[in-house]
Amino acid sequence: MKNVLITGASGRIGTNVAEHLKGKYQLTLADIQDGSSKGSDSDGIKNITLDITDLEVCREAFRGMDVKGIHHPLSGQ
Repeated sequence: MKNVLITGASGRIGTNVAEHLKGKYQLTLADIQDGSSKGSDSDGIKNITLDITDLEVCREAFRGMDVKGIHHPLSGQ
């Protein structure tokens, strides 16, 4: 199963993308907010806290992912 990291996973778009991809890919859900309610390791879903403005943290988070980027608008920016 391919590894996919979704940024903004607690937002409206990220939540919908995750729901659509769930079961088809090994998901890592990333958000600056705690996303632990969005899934768990037992669901095959990993949750991480990620500030996308920190390039080095993003590089580390995307290491090992088969999908290297998902684009969606930032709300409130």
